Amino acid sequence: MKGIVCLDVIVFSLLCFLAVERVAQGVTTCPDGRWGDSCEYRCHCASGQCDRDSGACSDQCDVGWHDGQGQTCQQRNVALGKVANLSSASPSQTPDPSFKVVDGNRSNQGDAANDTCVYTPSGLLRVEWTVDLEEDYSISSILLVFRDTDFSRIRGFSVSVFTDGGTWIQCYQQQGSTSQLQFRVDCALTGRQVRVANSRNDPVPSGFSQNAFLDLCEVEVYECANGTFGENCSRQCHCMSGHCNVTSGRCLDTGQCRDGWTSASCDQVCISGTYGPECNLTCGHCHSNQKCHPVTGACPSQCAAGYRDAQNGCREACIAGRFGVDCGQTCGQCKNKDTCHSATGVCPNGCKEGYHGNACLPVVPESKDDSDEGLPTTAVVGAVAAGGTIFLCCVCAVAQIRKTRRKKRNSKYKSESNGRDSPTLTNPIAAAVAASSAKAAKDGGRKSSIFSGRKMSLFGDRKNSVVFAGGAERKKSIFAAVFGFAKDEDLSGLPVYHNSTFVNGDASQGLFNQDKNAGVPVEMFRQYVYGKRRGASSLENEFKALPTGYTATYEDAERPENRDKNKFEGYYPYDYNRVVLKAWGHGDYVNASHIKDYRGKDLYIAAQAPCKKSASDFWHMVWQENIGRIVMLTSFVENGKSKCDRYWSENGCVTYGDITVKDAAQTVRATYTIRSMKLIQKKTCETREVIHYQYTEWVENAIPLVHDLLEFIWRVKATVTDLRGPLLVHCSNGVGRTGTFIAVDSLLLQAEDTGKVDVKNYIELLRHQRKNMVLTKEQYAFVHAALIDGIILGDTRILATQFYEGFEREGDQLRIGYRQISEQYQELSYLKSAMAFRRDSGIENVSDLRSMNCDGMTMQFVPSTLSSNMFRLVDADEDTDVQKFMLLLRNINAMTVVCLHPQDFQVFTRCLEWSRKLEEKIAEKKKAKEEAEKDEDEDEDEEEDEDEDLYKMEALTTTELSPELTANEYRVFVDDYDEVTLELMNLHGWEQGNKLFPQTLNTVIMNMADRIHTRQMQLGFHPVVILIGEMQESAGLFCVLTNIVHGIQLDDEVEVYSNVCRVRRLMPEIVDNAEEFLFCHEFAAKFANFQKVDFHF
Repeated sequence: MKGIVCLDVIVFSLLCFLAVERVAQGVTTCPDGRWGDSCEYRCHCASGQCDRDSGACSDQCDVGWHDGQGQTCQQRNVALGKVANLSSASPSQTPDPSFKVVDGNRSNQGDAANDTCVYTPSGLLRVEWTVDLEEDYSISSILLVFRDTDFSRIRGFSVSVFTDGGTWIQCYQQQGSTSQLQFRVDCALTGRQVRVANSRNDPVPSGFSQNAFLDLCEVEVYECANGTFGENCSRQCHCMSGHCNVTSGRCLDTGQCRDGWTSASCDQVCISGTYGPECNLTCGHCHSNQKCHPVTGACPSQCAAGYRDAQNGCREACIAGRFGVDCGQTCGQCKNKDTCHSATGVCPNGCKEGYHGNACLPVVPESKDDSDEGLPTTAVVGAVAAGGTIFLCCVCAVAQIRKTRRKKRNSKYKSESNGRDSPTLTNPIAAAVAASSAKAAKDGGRKSSIFSGRKMSLFGDRKNSVVFAGGAERKKSIFAAVFGFAKDEDLSGLPVYHNSTFVNGDASQGLFNQDKNAGVPVEMFRQYVYGKRRGASSLENEFKALPTGYTATYEDAERPENRDKNKFEGYYPYDYNRVVLKAWGHGDYVNASHIKDYRGKDLYIAAQAPCKKSASDFWHMVWQENIGRIVMLTSFVENGKSKCDRYWSENGCVTYGDITVKDAAQTVRATYTIRSMKLIQKKTCETREVIHYQYTEWVENAIPLVHDLLEFIWRVKATVTDLRGPLLVHCSNGVGRTGTFIAVDSLLLQAEDTGKVDVKNYIELLRHQRKNMVLTKEQYAFVHAALIDGIILGDTRILATQFYEGFEREGDQLRIGYRQISEQYQELSYLKSAMAFRRDSGIENVSDLRSMNCDGMTMQFVPSTLSSNMFRLVDADEDTDVQKFMLLLRNINAMTVVCLHPQDFQVFTRCLEWSRKLEEKIAEKKKAKEEAEKDEDEDEDEEEDEDEDLYKMEALTTTELSPELTANEYRVFVDDYDEVTLELMNLHGWEQGNKLFPQTLNTVIMNMADRIHTRQMQLGFHPVVILIGEMQESAGLFCVLTNIVHGIQLDDEVEVYSNVCRVRRLMPEIVDNAEEFLFCHEFAAKFANFQKVDFHF
């Protein structure tokens, strides 16, 4: 019996080995005649075969292709055999010898009668040779071979191409002395004819022959094979269309890269963790964090524990009953027919009766009978062990087959994966249990629990529990979850576990011990985020995997004496990290939590909005914690509901407990208000200054605009106060908007410090410090969207004086934030993708903001520095209904109107004409009525005509501010409304159809922007109407420039990038090229200089 078992084992092993070898020997990569990472390139070797990775030929190139013998043979001579013409040939060469220059023979030896060159006679001042390529080609370079003759005859020749634009363009002119007979000319032009010419002009330079000669032997015009570029066409461009610039490699046509490649030139392979189109897809769960294939996403060998199907990227979780690396192991017998954990094999509630150990194997009793009726225990165990060994061998063999099949295909990427260590996971639960076990040992084996004496609450159920990454709750078997891991088992693919309580009560401290180098590199963060729009690894699914509910005790918040100090129920601080008030006679509770940044430092306090009963506690906390900055992310009332009680006085001062608060000054902008508050301690008379920032455009359950909140965050970051306490942040409940703000702020700091960003991990940390921080999936997506711009661009504001001096010195190379001006424009090209991501994620809907119908007139809103909807763009063409237009002006109280083009002024002309005719009509009716009253036969009972609605405009004054600008004052009457007086600023000199205005109008545009600001200050806030006809781009650019001027006037800052983005998100056609972007900076520099010298209009 023993012999039979052993023989079966040996035979099975041999069959497995032979099968593996046979399959492995048949491995191939690209088919014959193809090469490249996706086999898209053709071989052009004489043998038809080339290296499948590099494309190099071992022999000569095929006919018409050049640069073989170890090179790629990707240059095609498109002039070979084409029709050529020589302007004047030597009489000894008949018939026309022009074809000899394109016959493929480079020999330059022999005489006029026998060799393969052309000769030109003496006595000529100019001679030309031309070849017609018969169609347009994208030329990379041209090779010229001259006859072995007097070098003075060669000097001065030129090479030109008749381009697809219909003109001859010279791409080379020989200069100076020469002793070479072959010339390689780089000529990156598209055309169908090539001309080589030589000429002589008086006086003839020294060293030149007196006559013009052109003794050519061969001209080869090269076109790179599809998908190649560079010297000898030896480099690959990985463009979707296959067409790229022959010099730079930049993609033509669609501009998109092939799968697996990214960057503007598509020359960067997807970095670790991404693959597919534009590297936007995220790799699956490869074993040991190996890099997946950049094109297919396939894993190079095995899947991480808990996942299967390496060929398709290890995205499928193990089926029920399987676990481990590549799902290669079978679960044991779990209690209650449970399924074991897909990564570890641990049963959630222990083993079925009769089974034991981590794997829940059968309990095998010691054998008392060693007779031949059954196999001995040792034989059974040996057979099982042998079978397991065979099974593992086969698994490894299959993995080896897959690996070998992709060996050549992945060779260029494999080096990045080799030698990479698996990341070490720091499991806080294990640390807690280890501490508990040590204590138990110290107590002489007395049963101990890390949860003893602790009260837990998870999802409202106060019980001891473990929260898994997927949000599921597993009770009781916490020790199995901890000790179920084998000592040497690879845990790289394991989902992270989060304990709901920790030693010493700090539910987050253990998590800060994780690898500080974890996270996504800044340079690939955008692609990483855009790859998470859909699928199993989407941001939405990632958000759902975060721990929810309470993860620590909150008993203090529910004490009877503290309940009234919570404005909102259900959002309480944890006991372990709440702010404890000291030396205060009104209790020690306030609904506020100490919050750590990504490094584990107490950098923030997250608080609930104060209510009337907690306002004194709030200000006592501000004083006690030495707080110098307060961020408020809510309004007092939103959608008719109270969100925050006022905790300061707008006009004067008010005392809260022992703190008197005085609102000293405030600055109001479109999306935020900054207040300077003075605090006075009654007992000591000590005074402090606190800066209060209120973001006013973020309603609960909505999302702010990315650029607006980023500017707000950078402004808060830039403020330095004498008080070094934490940053106090509150919204209404103190978790949603508060958590989002803190997450963005801290992760911007992480990016700056480490060059990496780990969003999911940090928000997980936040939720262990305060319940449900970053409350919604939209807020979670917004954090990613804000970080894309924040970590790539930085703070795009700069002091006006610094900008002027720097721009004068460095131009578009001036660095603002993290990028130069020229690089900022490149980032604008991603705005469309950014908007698509925000729209797909539900965090920004441009269509809701683009326009509004008001009394039958379409009106488009554009934000300004002073208001989120100050500019109103209104159609003003020949079809505009003048009555509706006047009604609109009155209804929105438009006291300032801007007309940028003479054609747009016609609507006012038509309004005045309509008003004149209306006056005449009214006068006629009045006259008719008077005559009717005199008619004795008029029926006294006849009803009078009802009065018609009155729509009227009248011109009042005209002031010429400059030859190019006039200010016209009008009065508008509509029905029974009060009249409105408005000023029309009428610009002259900006021709409709030109996106940019002439430089001579710079000062005029500045004057208009300054006048708008002055009228807003004098008359109070009111909409500014900008008339638009066929040229909306002019209005959009005017809004951008006006906002730039107002930023300099109000804050002494230049902000171009964000102002362009704010308007461009509504009007994508504005500032759509580098010239216009630079134009905005030049305009800003001129105005900053005017401000510097105290220039006033």
